[in-house]
Amino acid sequence: MERNKSDLLKEEKKNLHQYLDDSDPTLREVEVRTKVTPFLYYIVIVASLSGFAVGYDTAIVGNALLMLGKDYNLTDTSKTMIVGATTLGGTIGSLGAGWLADFSGRKSAIYVAAAFFIIGSLLMALSSTFTVLLISRLISGFGIGIGNMIATLYICEISPKFHRGELVTYNMVLSNAAIIISVLTGLLFESYSGGWRWMSAAASVIPLIQLFALLFIPETPRFLVKKSDFENARKVLSEIYPNSSHEFLDKEIEAIRSVVAEDTKSSYIDLLHYPNLKPSLIVIAIITLPEFCGFDTIMYYSTILLTMAGYNNVNDILKISLIVYGLNFIATVLGLFLVDRVGRRKLLLYTLFAAIIGLFLLGLSFVFITGFTTKQDTCSDYKNNCNGCLGDGRCVFSKQNGGICVLKDNFNLFDAYDTCPNNHTSVFIICSLTFSLMTYALGLGNVPWLLQSELLPLNIRGRGVGVSTASNWVFTFVFAISFLPLVGVITVSGTLWMYAIFTLLTWWFVFLFIPETAGKSLEEIEKLLK
Repeated sequence: MERNKSDLLKEEKKNLHQYLDDSDPTLREVEVRTKVTPFLYYIVIVASLSGFAVGYDTAIVGNALLMLGKDYNLTDTSKTMIVGATTLGGTIGSLGAGWLADFSGRKSAIYVAAAFFIIGSLLMALSSTFTVLLISRLISGFGIGIGNMIATLYICEISPKFHRGELVTYNMVLSNAAIIISVLTGLLFESYSGGWRWMSAAASVIPLIQLFALLFIPETPRFLVKKSDFENARKVLSEIYPNSSHEFLDKEIEAIRSVVAEDTKSSYIDLLHYPNLKPSLIVIAIITLPEFCGFDTIMYYSTILLTMAGYNNVNDILKISLIVYGLNFIATVLGLFLVDRVGRRKLLLYTLFAAIIGLFLLGLSFVFITGFTTKQDTCSDYKNNCNGCLGDGRCVFSKQNGGICVLKDNFNLFDAYDTCPNNHTSVFIICSLTFSLMTYALGLGNVPWLLQSELLPLNIRGRGVGVSTASNWVFTFVFAISFLPLVGVITVSGTLWMYAIFTLLTWWFVFLFIPETAGKSLEEIEKLLK
């Protein structure tokens, strides 16, 4: 019975693709020659502001950890709780994003994400207790989880077919650009008392602009058709495809109806049935494995890593972060350019191999600086190990007695080193960190999300995307809260080399199970996975 149902869905899908691509060459010609209008660019940029908010709010975590020490006595546990609250909120938000988008609409879901960003950022800026601070990060996390998923979904559904890939990248590019803006904002306010509050409040500006701009963009045609609002669906399609014929619009609406009907027939249990099980497992794995490789965690704690490398001056750390994230942004844009030219599989294999080298060198550089020093019971136990001392949030490295680690509380910070003396190896750390993050941005940071929509069969794509994205966020949370405890037990180098081993296993997974999808139709891709 199940096989008959599967065969029926496959036949419907085959007919749908033939209907879209082969039944009328004129329709395909309209798709090919359709250009992106200024209004559509406006729509995409407004939706992509969610990506900007995600990037800025994510970067705030690392920057704020540097400045919060002036108002809160942060321990490794409290730092982990701040990062953990953000990623936990992202996990919860991603789990509810799909339901919210189907229930209230894609546009309404973007409204909700923007509201969470505004409330979370302003609450963080006004927080007077550590508990309120955690609640603010949890609320912002809701916005990150929803905004990260819904913005991409909205752009995919509103874009002309032959411009979809290009327009979806706007969200990703703005997200990475926002990380740079966040660091610049940190540099602007770091010298002021409570500067982190202004930096947090600034996170509400773009979502506030987005709330107003959303008034002038439409709901997606797919959601309107799903709600049987064919008149408004036709109106939106006429704006996406200007000067198109009535026949073309009728065909587009009929095609959307067929896709919606097919999606309605499926359920989550279909992910486990032939022929969906194999692509479902592959997609869940390729979306989740990047978290095992540790790159998102490294980005969350990049400022803490620089502190462990011997930098204690907030301004210096932010300037270094600006260089690192600037090169990461360039690598992201380059990766988007290469993904179709080099191919998904090749790009992943090349960049994962480079990432293994980068993580090994990053771990090795910390061996030269801190050795295999684990977290000590007291600051004095670090003795004259400056880098190990500065890596512990409780301690500072005193200029007295030729340099010795002492407890930060009640110590005159003017008598402490901003940067470890004779810290020449730290340049090696900066280069290794930058190289590692650039290899991630080129491949693993982008390609899996593209493969997610290409590898999943049409009838389970919506649910498969939801499950794999939720899985990604769950492990983002797990690795985010485990980083500092792992560093305390197996050292920074041990933790980074553990990530390198996971990256090697990810390379083998890609080599064994990920097909090349560039230039192939959905039907050809499905055959590769059988």
